[in-house]
Amino acid sequence: SLVKGEVRSADFEFRDLTSRASYVDRGFADEVFMAARAVGPILETSQVFNTAEGNQIVYPVMSAYSTAALRTEGSALPSSDATFTNITLGAFKYGVLVPVSNELLTDSTLNIQSIIAEQAGNALGFILNNEHTLGDGSDNPNGIVTASSEGVVGAGTTPTADEIIELVFSVGQAYRQRDPGFMVSTQGMQALRQLKDGDNRYLYDVRVGEPDQFMGYRVFENVHMADLGNDAKSIIFGSLSNYKVRLAGGIQISQSADFAFNEDITTFRAIARADGDLANADSIKYWAGVAA
Repeated sequence: SLVKGEVRSADFEFRDLTSRASYVDRGFADEVFMAARAVGPILETSQVFNTAEGNQIVYPVMSAYSTAALRTEGSALPSSDATFTNITLGAFKYGVLVPVSNELLTDSTLNIQSIIAEQAGNALGFILNNEHTLGDGSDNPNGIVTASSEGVVGAGTTPTADEIIELVFSVGQAYRQRDPGFMVSTQGMQALRQLKDGDNRYLYDVRVGEPDQFMGYRVFENVHMADLGNDAKSIIFGSLSNYKVRLAGGIQISQSADFAFNEDITTFRAIARADGDLANADSIKYWAGVAA
């Protein structure tokens, strides 16, 4: 589910999981209503690949194509090699422990293990989205916003329609045609939704059951991107799948009755090892506001 980028529900308080009075004495309903939390789109929009091991891998990136030339009959053809660079991806470890009282596990009529697994998955998805959005590449992933290059610096802290058009065309044609889209902060999405044309019609296209669109391109809200403000990179555009996320060993969720045996608690553990980087900085550009 994390790799597919699904938004998972969660967020009842961990402190209550070890308190039988909070849930079991009141009885469990057939459903648990949990506060929804947007995990983020990174694992949905990026190219995610799994490796069995966590050793560093070199991901080759072609930065320039071979070129052909017109030649007359009998003339020698030119030699032209493609240019390759690379990014190196490691495996930073993220994890969480969730303690659950054994009374809660045995007395509830609900499959509490699946709920805890969902909690752990939500926690991992949330931090992975944050790290792969804003990480600076120093002992953590190089986040998609950090790795993007400058596209447009706004005239103020709120984008205009013309500035968004400039942002789109600041990205090369090849990347505009390869899985293009916007990724925006919550305030950035609000700003896009409020943009209108000369006839006072909104330019933003709200879709049901699929990502919204702006200028015909998909829009993904990312809760970890910066709010609108001076020098804030609140909107990015480009080939979003050009950001690569490496997972080492997949998502591991396990449980132990021994870790807190003296407290009669079963502890659930979730671990993910991941890294990420943008294959080409020119494939994604950002809009940043400035104080008017």
